[in-house]
Amino acid sequence: MDHIFLIQLLRRQILRCFKNWNIEFFLKTINFEIIELSKPF
Repeated sequence: MDHIFLIQLLRRQILRCFKNWNIEFFLKTINFEIIELSKPF
């Protein structure tokens, strides 16, 4: 029982970290695009 609980907890943590990393990467990409697009102006 404890073992299953720990595995689920770990999985949840990993998913949360992965989501945060994805969002961070997404925001950085968007920032980069905006900077690139605004350069000519």
